[in-house]
Amino acid sequence: MTGNITQCHDKIKHEADINGNIKIFTEVEIERITRNFSTLIGKGGFGEVYMGILDDDNGPVAVKKYINEDLREVFMEEVRIHSKISHKNVVKLIGYCIGERTLMIVMEYMSKGNLNDILHYSEMSIPLDGCLAPRSDVYSFGLVLCELIARERVRKGDINLIGYVNKGCAIGKGFREIFDAAIANENNMKILKEMKKLAIECLSLISYRRPQMTDVVKRLRILRKELKDRHENYSESILASHHSWRRNNRQEIIMPTYNSKMQIKKSLVFLKRNLSNSKIQSEPSNLRILTQEELKEVTHNYSYLLSGGTSGRVYKGTLEDNTVVAVRIFSQVLEGFEDAFINVGMILSQIFHRNIIKLLGYCPDADCPAFMYEFAAKGSLSDVLDGHEDFPLDLRAKIAVKIAEALEYLHSSATGIIRHGYVVPSKILLDDNFTPKLTGFSWARKFIKESNIIVSDDAITSHQLPSSGFYNDPVHDHCVSLKVKTDVYQFGVLLLTLISRKNFVFYADHDDLISQFRTACLADGSGRAFFDDDIAAHGGDIILLEKMGMLSLKCICEEIDQRPTMKEVAEHLRIITRSWKKCSSERATLVSKTVTRSHITEAEGTKLDSPLSSDIRD
Repeated sequence: MTGNITQCHDKIKHEADINGNIKIFTEVEIERITRNFSTLIGKGGFGEVYMGILDDDNGPVAVKKYINEDLREVFMEEVRIHSKISHKNVVKLIGYCIGERTLMIVMEYMSKGNLNDILHYSEMSIPLDGCLAPRSDVYSFGLVLCELIARERVRKGDINLIGYVNKGCAIGKGFREIFDAAIANENNMKILKEMKKLAIECLSLISYRRPQMTDVVKRLRILRKELKDRHENYSESILASHHSWRRNNRQEIIMPTYNSKMQIKKSLVFLKRNLSNSKIQSEPSNLRILTQEELKEVTHNYSYLLSGGTSGRVYKGTLEDNTVVAVRIFSQVLEGFEDAFINVGMILSQIFHRNIIKLLGYCPDADCPAFMYEFAAKGSLSDVLDGHEDFPLDLRAKIAVKIAEALEYLHSSATGIIRHGYVVPSKILLDDNFTPKLTGFSWARKFIKESNIIVSDDAITSHQLPSSGFYNDPVHDHCVSLKVKTDVYQFGVLLLTLISRKNFVFYADHDDLISQFRTACLADGSGRAFFDDDIAAHGGDIILLEKMGMLSLKCICEEIDQRPTMKEVAEHLRIITRSWKKCSSERATLVSKTVTRSHITEAEGTKLDSPLSSDIRD
């Protein structure tokens, strides 16, 4: 027996070496990974399961520890078989450990627990079964089907669900009473009956009469497709009765007005239908529709978290052609997230601008609503402001101009005026070339023209605004001009952020800082005390900083009508930036000529009379 085990172990080690992904752990490594077996997450007849953390930042793992040393042969067989399996619906084997008195398997960690938790809300119970014959697997799967349709344990006290099902089948009794009441409606009854019929076939006491798992899978796929098609058709009919549609003079659907709080799935049907029909300005629609499974593949099972908050999480992902993307999963906890999801999709699908983040695809699955965007490798402007890297003035000016142009585009869009509403450093992303990309459209609103009067297609209430990281316009009014000019106000604060490197959204009272800057500017016409010392060294640069500061004062003016439009802001920034670059170039040329003539003078031993002054006179 010992010889067979040793031979099997050698074979497993050989296969592990070939595979390259199966690691052999020592007992010391396992103790460190599990923190000396401190977190027990499951128990069974074969052993115990502990949570652990790998040293290579691969995230949490589950360590299954056998409690019976006599099970070495069973253990070897499990490892041998598991090491050869690679399937997205089979728990991944990471490695194993064979000690003198211990047998352990390291697997990927399932953060949501198991099906038992969902069905019965019980303590976690990770299956620790041995090896069964193929037909035994079919029987076991029949038990799972019974629990799924009934949401009851197969055996609970004196009640035997299987016996109850078989008895009812024998006497020809209806089975509506065994189905979970939460799903037992007329629309689902046919599907439930077919699942029950399949479960009974799997539970046949005569093993050869049980269907093959390939047949089981085929029948379930057919049922799933029928259910999916039926629910989508049903949701579309519900939408038609619950939404009142608003159209512009081109008869294009803008957004639905909700008469009641709709379920997310109904909202997603609306979004899916309208995204497929949307007309994107300046570029054809190539939006990709992703499934939950595809999202997991793209994000490598959500392994690289870029950022997270109350509105959702953003993960880094890679497409088949190695294109790097960012995937935002919307949080279903946040109130009104359905509206935010639809809002982002509808707006981004209709606009295209080099300085607005590009929407590449979306997942309309109700359980995992998500958007896929182009990836910004340099992070956000907020990261740069709070970091210690050089932040030259030319880059700051570039960001100011490009974001102003993006807002100018939104405010003059041919499809209607779009108010962004959340122009802050964290919503400005930077690509490899530090080209800024405006994102954060959850609070954006679209306006349309009716009889030359601008009206909103949707209202936004105060509780829907972000609770933090937000430049609050001090003027409280409900007119449309305020809603559009709020972007101008926020851009003015952004200008102050760029010239001072003070991230205003993180100050306890950024309104007070703005007031101080306004007072300083009015006092000396400059506001130099607020400028970032790292870029306020040259006279020519000071002029640009002063002009940007004065422009910011106009943008944050409390008199709404006195604020410039974003078109005027963008044009003014282009003019003062071009002028600054021209002066900087001329200054650099003068310095270069001065240095060159100085070298010539030294070489010839000739003393020239003030070459710099001469150049200026020329």
